[in-house]
Amino acid sequence: MAARERAQPRVWCWPAGDRPALYVYGGGTWKYAPVTARLDHADGRTEYQVTL
Repeated sequence: MAARERAQPRVWCWPAGDRPALYVYGGGTWKYAPVTARLDHADGRTEYQVTL
């Protein structure tokens, strides 16, 4: 199936100052990561775009 034919994810965005956040582990430490977007895919997957 071509990329254009796949169902596009539903995207949720948050404005600066009102974002949820996650803690991510990398380089041996936990880091605070504000969420800038959430992508809900038709197959049930969820992706989060964060700022590090």
